[in-house]
Amino acid sequence: MKQLKKVFFNMSMTNGSFNGVEIYSLKLKDQILQTKIFNAVFLYIKRTRFLSVYRLFWNFFIMPILVRRQLVYSFSSHGSPFIKNQIITIHDLICFSFPAQHKFQFYYFKYFIPIIIKSSKKVVAISEFTKSEILKYYDIPNDKVVVIHNGANRLRYDENEDDEDEFLKISGNIPFFITVGASYIHKNIENQLKAIALLGNLDVNFIIVAKKNAYGNYLRQMAKELGLKNVIFLHYVSENLLSKLYKEAICNIYISSYEGFGFPPLEAASMNTVSLVSKIEVMKEILGDNAIFVDSSSPQSIASQIKAIYLNRNKLDMYKSGFDDLLNKFTWENAGKNVMNLIENTIN
Repeated sequence: MKQLKKVFFNMSMTNGSFNGVEIYSLKLKDQILQTKIFNAVFLYIKRTRFLSVYRLFWNFFIMPILVRRQLVYSFSSHGSPFIKNQIITIHDLICFSFPAQHKFQFYYFKYFIPIIIKSSKKVVAISEFTKSEILKYYDIPNDKVVVIHNGANRLRYDENEDDEDEFLKISGNIPFFITVGASYIHKNIENQLKAIALLGNLDVNFIIVAKKNAYGNYLRQMAKELGLKNVIFLHYVSENLLSKLYKEAICNIYISSYEGFGFPPLEAASMNTVSLVSKIEVMKEILGDNAIFVDSSSPQSIASQIKAIYLNRNKLDMYKSGFDDLLNKFTWENAGKNVMNLIENTIN
């Protein structure tokens, strides 16, 4: 019986936070486990205080001892300058646009990533836009960067009494827009709140899912100061309740000033809901004609689009016709196959 080649997978970003990189890692792990192409070994790190510092130390010095000369594939940008047989994944370079928001990441990407890139066989980018950012900030050959798009998280709503009651409590049977993942400054929620203030007495609510972190608390205070009684902040909702909120929303608002890919518009599409998104390159790349675009730097433009959507909801159907093709393009099965192909080509 032919012995399968051993491939290590760096899972050091899976620490229970369930951020985008952790979800990405777990989704691709599921795809890899469904195949028998490699002898896959998944490497985890323990949760500890000062996790970011420990993760850096583990990747640099402990992981090389564990993998030796075998190939290690990282689902994140974490790797080691002491491993020559590795592939890393860069999701975005947002830290260069918002260094104050991501101070630790800024120094990591500025001083450590160039060294790790040099010792990597390939660098995976999750979008063409992210690839263009990598080529912009680092001295790296074009063909060393491989684009493998994320999969879309296809949501579904399983009706149950508890979530129905919670939905009614949140929505109050009033039409609403939804915004998800509004926990960091690049999500541009300040301009969204300014736009809502310009709408005056429009009979609609705005549900914003935002952590109670420093930025989330700042947004709550800003909404209070603007007198926005129709803005409802949620710290956390279950995936099932989130599916219901997407499903019943007039529209999903996702006007980030920077993204590496962007999950929420595809999640909304899986619940047949159209998104209002920023007119930025990555949104055009991922969503094509299946979203409404807006100049997210202008509260006036945002307000105008929101009002137009609210008054002409029947026109949203024209954007939904391409949802099936959109969601079939971005699947975790496709992403998994592309990862496998890259590993096979690298090994060979």
